[in-house]
Amino acid sequence: MAYHFHWPRAEILDLPHQERRQWVGEIANLNARANEGR
Repeated sequence: MAYHFHWPRAEILDLPHQERRQWVGEIANLNARANEGR
């Protein structure tokens, strides 16, 4: 999340677990879409 969204580590760790999982899912979707054309 820090790599993709440039968020500080402390901000990521302050997120509730479920919200962090949702963001990880969003990143996975973005990566999948980016890799479709390869």
